[in-house]
Amino acid sequence: MKFKTAIIFISFFLLSSCNSESGKKAESSSADFSKVKQMEWLIGQWSMVEKEKILYESWSKINDTIIAGASVMTMHGDTIYTEKLSIRLISGELFYVPMVSNQNNGKPIMFHLVSNEEGVFVFENKLHDFPQRIVYAHPKEDSLYAYIEGMDKGKMDKIEFPMVRVK
Repeated sequence: MKFKTAIIFISFFLLSSCNSESGKKAESSSADFSKVKQMEWLIGQWSMVEKEKILYESWSKINDTIIAGASVMTMHGDTIYTEKLSIRLISGELFYVPMVSNQNNGKPIMFHLVSNEEGVFVFENKLHDFPQRIVYAHPKEDSLYAYIEGMDKGKMDKIEFPMVRVK
């Protein structure tokens, strides 16, 4: 999948998220919107190129309680996986909510924000098979460092995603 095709694909995901979410009211009238605002640095398009693998990630603000995203991983031009992403304020708490194609019966998985120190956002779901932890960091301008980690088949595993802003 070429870069332009991936961007169009991600844009489609974001537009479909916008259409399904824009009509919803804020989760709570007294919600602390600053929690979502702290993640707004994600808004835009990101990319990671690693040998034959390319990861595209795109984020946009839907409203004060939701930042929606989409991710596409390709290898040798073929799509390996796609996922719809969101960061949501629910009952005053921040959640990272991925929905990976062909996994979990198409249902989203909730990862609760457990730590936010110095621009490192740690989301956790100890009951999930793998990963149990998703981390997003903003180490410097136009740079995103994400990783997933947890126990996988009895062994600790960590997969890193260093990305740069492309738009």
